[in-house]
Amino acid sequence: MANYTQKKVYKLNELNRAFKQLVDREIGGKTFWVDCEVSDVTFHSSGHVYLTFVEANPEDETKLIAKSKANLWRNTSERLRQKLKSTGIKLEDLLKKGNKVRVLVSFSFQETYGLSLIVQDIDPTAT
Repeated sequence: MANYTQKKVYKLNELNRAFKQLVDREIGGKTFWVDCEVSDVTFHSSGHVYLTFVEANPEDETKLIAKSKANLWRNTSERLRQKLKSTGIKLEDLLKKGNKVRVLVSFSFQETYGLSLIVQDIDPTAT
């Protein structure tokens, strides 16, 4: 049962600001290689790429066990396109819905948009 007599009530932005400080302090600036599946992707005319990454339950692939939104900013997507050019692989081919990918990510938390993974690199040999 809920405790309606709790002494401190937070505003949403206060809670989000506290979470942002925690994320920045604990994992800010760190990067992590992550294996995941692309469940949604939008190549925006600005050059940015907006993604949703998921992980399915290995025992029942119809059930998700993790889901995160991700951003691939224009300058990084341009750098990755140049890097991939020598391999003959296109970024659009790697980041198709349903593809499994290995991405290097950092975390970003903004009070108004929530938690996002920021894609720094993609391992084209892991797909």
